[in-house]
Amino acid sequence: MSTSILEPPSCQQVDSAPPANRSSDFFPPAKDRTPKPSGHLSYSQVRRFADCPLSWRLSRQFKPSFAPVSLVFGGAFHAGIEAFYRARLEGREAELAELLKAFNLHWARETVGKKLSVKYTAKIEDEGGARDLASHMLSAFMAAAPKGEVVAVEEKFAVDLAPDLPPVVGTIDLVEIRTDADGVRRLHLVDHKTASRKPAWEDLDRDQLLLYLEAARRMPRIAAFGLPLALSFAVTTKTKLPALVTVPIEPSVRETVRVVEKIRLCHKAMVGGLCYPTPGRSCSTCGYARQCAAWPNLPVAQAA
Repeated sequence: MSTSILEPPSCQQVDSAPPANRSSDFFPPAKDRTPKPSGHLSYSQVRRFADCPLSWRLSRQFKPSFAPVSLVFGGAFHAGIEAFYRARLEGREAELAELLKAFNLHWARETVGKKLSVKYTAKIEDEGGARDLASHMLSAFMAAAPKGEVVAVEEKFAVDLAPDLPPVVGTIDLVEIRTDADGVRRLHLVDHKTASRKPAWEDLDRDQLLLYLEAARRMPRIAAFGLPLALSFAVTTKTKLPALVTVPIEPSVRETVRVVEKIRLCHKAMVGGLCYPTPGRSCSTCGYARQCAAWPNLPVAQAA
């Protein structure tokens, strides 16, 4: 079953062209710009740093003591969905067995391959339970996935957002042309998620899709279609009866400016060595508890 928590489809459309002088409207460039940094920056790094600067720093220095099942399951489920859309890209429909094979391969790579134990929960008690849940969820996803013309799967990008930032890199899960209920053809940028319940607005990281939008506006391949862009999360729930929930996102100009500024400030703090813990719910799924407990005496600038 597929549901949407926001209607109608016209609310999803965003301008495919970036507004003129967007950044200067709110954040004028500093006069003392430093040379552009080398390397690259991923949004996943920014998100982890924003959640807990110490966890981000430790993840770059130490191997975690375990892998949380939510992270391993989410990545493996994502691999299954990737297999589904790659089959459509080839002009065919994948079988459930093909998706489960992709799920199992990713699971093995992230656990056995990295020699990490998995920390299970009451929801997913063991590997067998994870596979059973994945089978139910992937079946529900396959039954509800909207039909469209797949343009790209796992589309990588590198985008220059500001003069004082290295290229920001990421991957758009799905780029697909769909004719929406209002009869308008749109180019959909979709990010796939899993959730323990039907998602609420606060459960989803809008900034990730806003970054997708900024990247898409700068990609000649996307611009060549000449279609309006639409952003959405496709969330498959882990409920007793799994469901695919579509959550369209309607960004504002100010939101996109704020995302760029957030990334700039996080990067500045990263290179400046800012490092402190932010205790909270995520601590139970963090594999760096031993190192965190030693802070601030831990020499985090050195590898273990």
